[in-house]
Amino acid sequence: MDSGGRLDAVAPDLRTLTQRVWTPTTDPSWPVRVSFDEPPAGLTVAEEYLVVPNLRRPEFLVPVDAFAASRAAFSRYLTTDSLRAQIQGGLAAGAFGTPVGKRLVRSRVFVGIEPSVPRADWASYLLLRHFGEVLGAPDLVAYLPVRRAIPNAKPTMRLFERSGSPLGYAKVGWSDATRAVVRNEARALVEVRDRLTTLQAPALASAGRWQGNDYAIASPLPAGIGSYRAEPSTTPQLLLDIAESGTPSRSTLAQSTFAARVRADLEQAAENEPEASAVLLGWLDRLVQRDDVLDFGRWHGDFVPWNLGSTSRGPVAWDWEYSDPDVPLGLDLVHWHFQHRLSPTRGTLAEATRTADAEAARLTTLGITPQATGLVTSLYLLEVLTRAVRMANQGAGWNPKLYPQLLDVAASRDRQR
Repeated sequence: MDSGGRLDAVAPDLRTLTQRVWTPTTDPSWPVRVSFDEPPAGLTVAEEYLVVPNLRRPEFLVPVDAFAASRAAFSRYLTTDSLRAQIQGGLAAGAFGTPVGKRLVRSRVFVGIEPSVPRADWASYLLLRHFGEVLGAPDLVAYLPVRRAIPNAKPTMRLFERSGSPLGYAKVGWSDATRAVVRNEARALVEVRDRLTTLQAPALASAGRWQGNDYAIASPLPAGIGSYRAEPSTTPQLLLDIAESGTPSRSTLAQSTFAARVRADLEQAAENEPEASAVLLGWLDRLVQRDDVLDFGRWHGDFVPWNLGSTSRGPVAWDWEYSDPDVPLGLDLVHWHFQHRLSPTRGTLAEATRTADAEAARLTTLGITPQATGLVTSLYLLEVLTRAVRMANQGAGWNPKLYPQLLDVAASRDRQR
């Protein structure tokens, strides 16, 4: 429950974030309360954050009085080398790396805990204290972005020691859908760790369960990371490296475990999402009639510039939460072009699909035959739309860019002429 401050002045996205991180239960005996602008009456303040820029338009929570950590977070450990980001990061480092920011930013989030709870037990009720225990860092601070509170959004935290040393990047799964992808990322980071040769990935620093929610903490990214701009068909070795880190095989689609998994996901979702499941199953039935022999292996699952960076040791990729070890080769390349069209505010499924089809010839750089490029593109679309059905079935809701538009795409593609 929130207390303190005027709740009508607090953005709903910020209220949702604080509930998911600090009050993950409706149990009235839960000893932690969050308040805005004023410390919670009668409670011990365990954490305090500046709300940037303010409670009505929150973008970021910055820990109070963590000057060395703030200088590091906003200068050395940015995940882009864009001039704009460097300027913004420099300004933030200057403000929050000194007491200046504390005076400039008036909006606050206070996390209070009942004084009757012994400090030795705080880790049972405060997630950041739990992270401090598992990482062996009792003086841990966190930087939290405030994102849109859509059903499949997860709280994330950049973790630092107060002294400025980075400790990792945490994700918290609070629902069936988000817990599943957090667990999947933890598995993927372990599985690819010693198998990648041309691409870096974070190590898994810790993973576990806290108050019914799953979390994964990836190791810190390198300092001074730069932007990654290379279109994937110009660096096919990276996608082949990812593929070989999975379960490489060759077969027709009908004989693949990939097709069996897609079918099982859709059949499981049929009760709650009958229309979408039926139309995608019909599409799968058409595709398995093809006798092309395909290569299978791992895909990253979200291979896009904002999940990639450049370092002195080569490229690094993070956000492996949708990775799978056994999919048709080429899905990451199609995803790159598809998401470039879908992700912008005005992007649509129809436009993204046309872009994926237009760029399909690039798949030949991975050794895919020209005859199979259309099939691989369709299998990508089937996979990403099946992902949407699976998440809707788990209670995460629908991405309005995908549904109901996916019904037309799935019903019309790959029909014999």
